[in-house]
Amino acid sequence: MELKIDKVTFEESAFQEMDERVAKQVQQNQDQLISYLEKKYQFPKYMNKSQAAKYLGVSYNTMMDKYVPAGLRLGIVDGVIRISQEECDRFMKEHQK
Repeated sequence: MELKIDKVTFEESAFQEMDERVAKQVQQNQDQLISYLEKKYQFPKYMNKSQAAKYLGVSYNTMMDKYVPAGLRLGIVDGVIRISQEECDRFMKEHQK
């Protein structure tokens, strides 16, 4: 069995609906990228504990009482504690379900 299509004509409304869907998807992707970049550059690469809690979107106590015991690694140099954005991202990715 063979199917041959010589000509396909779309009504303008069909194209308009497709254009709207594509535009909506592009807008969503753009919003996600902007949100990611804002978050990435709003915080320093190596954050103190308060900044890291804000970066993670949790309270300081939640981060220290739950996230650190669950494996969020702290960098300690001469008593100064820092947590990298990369470590926060790794921790959250590891704990996704």
